[in-house]
Amino acid sequence: MEEETKKRVEKLIEKLAIEEKQKQVRLLEAESMKPDFWQDHQAAGKKMKELSDLQKEIEEAAFLSELVKEGEFKEAAKLLEKMENLLYLSGPDDENPAIVSIHAGKGGHMKRLKKYMVKKRVSKV
Repeated sequence: MEEETKKRVEKLIEKLAIEEKQKQVRLLEAESMKPDFWQDHQAAGKKMKELSDLQKEIEEAAFLSELVKEGEFKEAAKLLEKMENLLYLSGPDDENPAIVSIHAGKGGHMKRLKKYMVKKRVSKV
């Protein structure tokens, strides 16, 4: 389990592209220092949220690496699971809300199966 956790952590950190995220953090911090940054409050708010999210992700990756180095594999596995879920759900549209509706239709799998079975019995006779 320990080796598997180590491999998963290495793979996750590689996919997170931490160095790229650190560059983005520096760019956003530099942009936030500009005098006209807060002229558009909505845009500034979005950028500050993005900055916060990036910083949190970087900190969690560092903490995860530290847990593995210290041999805290149970704690690391919990955090790893959480971070893997975030990674897989980090597409451009994944933050947007969704409306899901389920509509019952005429029959389903069981109805088709029964229909098929009845057909087979009739054709054998």
